[in-house]
Amino acid sequence: MKSNTIRNNVLSRAGVITVLGLILLVPLQMVAGLVEERKTRQKEAETEVTSHWASSQQVTGPILLVPFSSGAPKKLRGKSLYILPDTLSITGDVAPEKRSRGLYDVMLYRSGSLKLAGTFSPSSLNYHGYPLNWDAARVVMMLSDSRGVMQEVRLKWNGSGRTLQPGTALPDINGAAFNTWIGNPKKHKGTHRFSCTIPLKGSTSLAFVPLGRITRGALSSSWPHPSFFGSTLPSEEKVTDEGFSATWSVTGPGSGLPRRWVTGHGPGPAKLNQAAFGFSLYQPVDVYQKVTRAVKYGILFILLTFLTFFLYDLFFSLGLHPLQFMMIGCALVLFFLLFLALSEHVPFTLSYIIASFSVIGLIAGYSRAILKENNRGTVIAGLLTILYGYLYIVLVTQDYALLLGSVALMGVLSAVMYLTRNIDWYSLKEQV
Repeated sequence: MKSNTIRNNVLSRAGVITVLGLILLVPLQMVAGLVEERKTRQKEAETEVTSHWASSQQVTGPILLVPFSSGAPKKLRGKSLYILPDTLSITGDVAPEKRSRGLYDVMLYRSGSLKLAGTFSPSSLNYHGYPLNWDAARVVMMLSDSRGVMQEVRLKWNGSGRTLQPGTALPDINGAAFNTWIGNPKKHKGTHRFSCTIPLKGSTSLAFVPLGRITRGALSSSWPHPSFFGSTLPSEEKVTDEGFSATWSVTGPGSGLPRRWVTGHGPGPAKLNQAAFGFSLYQPVDVYQKVTRAVKYGILFILLTFLTFFLYDLFFSLGLHPLQFMMIGCALVLFFLLFLALSEHVPFTLSYIIASFSVIGLIAGYSRAILKENNRGTVIAGLLTILYGYLYIVLVTQDYALLLGSVALMGVLSAVMYLTRNIDWYSLKEQV
């Protein structure tokens, strides 16, 4: 009977501690909700800044548009034939600009040297379908956000300069249209050559649709943290602390785009977006993402710390009260809130160090009192330092987070099993 009483006493205390740990999930979730709220505010700040600047830009063009003539069937009247270039070259340098709105930084950019050049071969103009009004042919460029055009865009077509004028959006392509009349391209013998320089500004990312049968891109910037995206990654790239340079090479089959189509029968905006390539001005320290990942380890921190105090209580019969466990747990939760608050004002590593050592000092000082000996508080401080150090490594090495977490749990379980291997759980002295 006495054995059962002792067993129930130990198990009930372990159960109470476990329940306390689960209760602390509530404030942990509140911290997670606060992180989401701050992320929403960050998005609002980005939207506010870009509303006065320009959004992310995607350049589509140039495309040769030739309307069908009055002699075409009625279903084709008012429609056009879209013809894509044979070659397209994209070059330029992008200058990053960082703007702040309150606590948040927003990445913007501008480029005065963004140049598109290429050719239309005579064979691409051979169309044996319904009659076309070649005299009304025009070249069209599309941009995601027309506010990003800093001054007029001049198109040089076969050596003759023309100004691209704003026009109506095309049903097959998203974005704002700019176009110019070029005259009858059939009257020109040989290859048609074009070039234009676009003085462009935007935010966060810049992308291009590879319309050429052969498309080559060569872009550079002084921003040292690019994130390349799209269906085609750079064939060559160089990233240093002074910036980056990258080149792309895309063929027609690689882009998956048809060489020409009739209005309403094109690949559509989704297909064009899928074929695009480009880069974004990535900010390497995403504070809210790291805090969110840290909060996910919160319950593990609480349970491991509670386990350490429970083992002290078990071995030395200290009679720790559940309220003492609760105060320790609240200090552990406070770390994540302090980490979040500091990380919005100081660099990630410094904010983590300040938050972790503040909590370690608080718990270590409290432990010296409730564990009855100073050296026990020192041991707690050492264990917490290892724990927070391990978490930091997990946060900065995302690719190995699962591996490191699994190894840590295996190590903790092994240590607990070793320390408690000789305990006779049924013959423990009853602790008051």
